[in-house]
Amino acid sequence: MKTDRKPATLAIFLLTLSLVVAQGSDRTRLLQGRSVMLPSAAVLDKHAEPLIASSGKVGFVASVTSGSLISFSVTSGKILSTVAIGETLGSISMIEVSGRRLIAVPAANDPAGGTPASVTIIDATSAKRLELKSLLVLPRDGGLTPETGAALTRDGRFCLIASSF
Repeated sequence: MKTDRKPATLAIFLLTLSLVVAQGSDRTRLLQGRSVMLPSAAVLDKHAEPLIASSGKVGFVASVTSGSLISFSVTSGKILSTVAIGETLGSISMIEVSGRRLIAVPAANDPAGGTPASVTIIDATSAKRLELKSLLVLPRDGGLTPETGAALTRDGRFCLIASSF
């Protein structure tokens, strides 16, 4: 008994071709550039690295000059929300856990001038409505620099910072 292999071979060929086409279409979509127009007061420095949410739809960046956390749409490039944090912001970090998105934002501020360094935890579950969740104010002799980052633990319960006293 001899079976005809032509239909099976054709089916495998078409399936393979459809996978190649699907991969190719994803690559072209990822290569498209987007730009975000920040407010004129918002200037970024070398420490301002944008963070993109796991959904790939929204992003966050800290502005050194305006002292704010900015959320933006990755797909449209529009600013969604801003929240004032402090002066001279450091590197931000983000954790997404249990349906929540938390962002830690360190601010060097001016401890000598009476404005202590701080780390602000923002609930960014809704990128259009950024909410202050927690504020850690460092002791008067505690200092942060623009290079200082604040890392959230995987469960979102703790924030780790490197501070100089």
